[in-house]
Amino acid sequence: MTDYVTSWLARLGRWVRLHPVAGSHAHRQVAEELTAALTACGLAVTRYAHLSGDLLVARGPGPGPLLGMYGHYDVAPGGKTTMVVADDRVFGRGVGDNLGPLTLRLSVLERYRCRPNLLWIIEPGEEIGSRALAEWIDKTSDVKADLWLDETGYFGFDGMQRILAVEADERTDHIVRRCAELATTTGRETRVEPRRLRRIVSNAGFSVEALFRGTPYLALGPNDDSSDVHGERESLPLNTIGLSMHQFEELLDAFVARETP
Repeated sequence: MTDYVTSWLARLGRWVRLHPVAGSHAHRQVAEELTAALTACGLAVTRYAHLSGDLLVARGPGPGPLLGMYGHYDVAPGGKTTMVVADDRVFGRGVGDNLGPLTLRLSVLERYRCRPNLLWIIEPGEEIGSRALAEWIDKTSDVKADLWLDETGYFGFDGMQRILAVEADERTDHIVRRCAELATTTGRETRVEPRRLRRIVSNAGFSVEALFRGTPYLALGPNDDSSDVHGERESLPLNTIGLSMHQFEELLDAFVARETP
């Protein structure tokens, strides 16, 4: 296990123990820690107060094409609040939805040496169908990104990575090709599916669809068909974490302004 994965597990384990259900003290604590970590990465974080908690909008400093990212820091109630690593998987409430993928991307940003042009929307109450995101979209005239990256992606039971891509353009196609090449180096095949992630909470899905509409879209991340989101065995496979980190870094590379000679 690499130092990067060990560091990711440490933060993930802490947040699983906190159990940030929307509206709880732990939920506010995770928002504080997330804000501090994003700020330390060089992002400007604006917090929009809402009854369900603060919507976090983190913006990178770079010029050029804009990468939009979506995630949420609340978890569904119940489940295991002590993270367990067993059978090459990590178990606990929120590990698959969405604390695991969220902390994975944060871990990559913390060691990333460049400044990508980034807009990261992190929702406070996706699990309860909060209106925080919808209200922010209604009040904000400019949320247009050049590509939206959803909260996670999926691997199949057979180990094949399913890359979800909608309205792909040349940049998106390049990212997909590079991610497929990285998967090949780990012995995995990939399949591109022209659809978005399916969401359990319909109100949340409506708000997120409004954010993504009319823009190239990708879903990449470490979840698999055994992740059992909201279930007793909610988990992530450890063997997709390193690849997902490398693929996210590859994606960030596409949104770093290059100096022209």
